[in-house]
Amino acid sequence: LVFLRPLGLRLGLTSSKEKMKTKTGIVKDNGSVSGFIRAQLETAKHITGDDLSYVMKENPIDVVPVPSISLQWLLNSNGWPLGMATSCTGAAKTFKSSFSSELASWFMSRGGLSSIIDTKYMQAGRAMNRVFEVVEDIEKYVEAGQYQISLASTPDEWEKLLVEFATLREKWFKTGDRMPLCALSVIDSVPVDDDAIAARLCTLSDQLVGWPVCMHTVREQPDRKGRLSGEEGMGAVGFSSLDLLFSEGGTSAYNSACSKKPKYGRKGHIIGIEVRHSAIGPEGKEQRIDVPVLYKGVINNGTGRKERKVYFDWGAADAHCLKNKAMQIKDTMDINVVCVKGMGDCYWSEALGVPETHPMMASFFGLLVQSNDKIMRGLRNDLYIAENEEWAPV
Repeated sequence: LVFLRPLGLRLGLTSSKEKMKTKTGIVKDNGSVSGFIRAQLETAKHITGDDLSYVMKENPIDVVPVPSISLQWLLNSNGWPLGMATSCTGAAKTFKSSFSSELASWFMSRGGLSSIIDTKYMQAGRAMNRVFEVVEDIEKYVEAGQYQISLASTPDEWEKLLVEFATLREKWFKTGDRMPLCALSVIDSVPVDDDAIAARLCTLSDQLVGWPVCMHTVREQPDRKGRLSGEEGMGAVGFSSLDLLFSEGGTSAYNSACSKKPKYGRKGHIIGIEVRHSAIGPEGKEQRIDVPVLYKGVINNGTGRKERKVYFDWGAADAHCLKNKAMQIKDTMDINVVCVKGMGDCYWSEALGVPETHPMMASFFGLLVQSNDKIMRGLRNDLYIAENEEWAPV
């Protein structure tokens, strides 16, 4: 009898318990297994609430698409995350608020709602001018009521606003999967070293889970010491799933010899954007891009008046970023650069149909990359960028 079990195994015979196992070693469902799995999930939901306990497969990250491949690489995502709190930190004059307006434009272009909570009591006219400077065709969003501004001078006021926004969402749509528009709330701005405010934001961020909503905070950093390392206080880690650090300087996307301001007839600055903290991808000093923020004059079609526009030159940022990663992306596209007098760095690529004899300026070359869906998918694959679910209206 002692030798029966080894003999049975040798002959391919198994016990009744072993017959229940699949090739992966998981016990087959005889009714009690699936019942137990469901019961455990329901128990968890009873304690945490439906939105805070779930099967991961059923809850991919929803994102609002962003056009720039360099920004996608920075975020490790094809879009800006929803259902989370995000933030940007940096010294004054590093275009954090302008970036928030850019972010608002991506939400509004998807039919979404963007609300700016101005805690510095900037006059509404100034806040409106800022978004007019950054966002193309802003008039149509304003007419539709998609861009809203609230002035809040104290933390109690802006906290109450955000709580009421969450209450309204639940009243109108009941659950996040029934909400037919995405929404962005920008708090501009809060001090970077106030732990009490960070604690409030941490509580508010819990209201975002399961909703196509993002709370984005602009955080003022008075200097580049101490707090940038996150060693003191709660900082961004306490409430933000993604915190970007903005700084002036960096390598020009037009000419590597020009470190702070673009040349060749362009006026503006080079802004460095670094991932200080991220729950969705890599972080640290190596996770950084340099983006030209430029000025241009345009004619307002409605008034006929000349206006100044501020814009992030994502095309040039993309060209520069991809050139630095030429070996990583060689399976998808070739990229070559030549400095042309009077034009700066110009790029050509056989994969994009841009010949060496007619190289394109960095700005236009990057935009050409963005317009090619096949190339963009290949680049995301080459650069290990996560393909998250693009949010679409219900």
